[in-house]
Amino acid sequence: MRRWLALGGLIMGVGALGASAGSVQEKGYPFEPYDGRFQFARIYFDAERPQNSGGFRRGRAFDCSRGGEPCWHHDYPYAEQNLTALLNEVTTARAFVGGNVLRASDPELHRFPLAWLAEPGFWVPDADEVENLRAYLLKGGFIIFDDFGGDDTQHLLQQMTRIVPELQPMLLDGSEPIFRSFFEIEPANLQLHSYRAEREGERYIGYFEDNDRSGRQLAILNADNDIGEFIEYRETGFAPVDMTNEAYKLAVNYIMYALTH
Repeated sequence: MRRWLALGGLIMGVGALGASAGSVQEKGYPFEPYDGRFQFARIYFDAERPQNSGGFRRGRAFDCSRGGEPCWHHDYPYAEQNLTALLNEVTTARAFVGGNVLRASDPELHRFPLAWLAEPGFWVPDADEVENLRAYLLKGGFIIFDDFGGDDTQHLLQQMTRIVPELQPMLLDGSEPIFRSFFEIEPANLQLHSYRAEREGERYIGYFEDNDRSGRQLAILNADNDIGEFIEYRETGFAPVDMTNEAYKLAVNYIMYALTH
């Protein structure tokens, strides 16, 4: 097990080779140059909210329920900081405690093995973002979509059709390797409702190479869920400890799967 964890740490380091700030620094968001440690890539985007007419209204600082906080920013930077700190505690991986912010169209995205996108119900990637994110996923990248539910799920599935039209979304049943990549997790037993408790419950949706469940998974969609919320507020009593721990386990599994597949 120790050798396996060490290998995971090595892959983490290789994944972030040579990342540079580029347009991120121009926007004033922090960016950590590569120093051998695993780093998050948080996807930045300008929000577009669906309208009843079926169109979209662009809003560069659209209020996604938090007094004007940009949609992509939800749970940032505390979710990254808390999660990478835990990663350093429970594995031998070397992780930078925090993360970087990039657009989906940024070529630097290809230097990161894993990306995180919050509030995808307000995300409409442009042509450059679609092209770059498609290349990123098909070349070995992995993306986590979190903090969404209801109609947002259908909206996200439509955007994924633009990015990987040949792939079909698959409802995960718990047998997939991502639920055993580090911790043994049975998703059917998870109760991770936060402010989405009125809905049926969380669902996990995946995309796989060649639509083959035995192949590499490219993305996971935490539908009707928000694991970043639990991780962000772990020290505030926002949720019971056992629920927060389960959110951490899921996130660690996502990372370890992305780094070993």
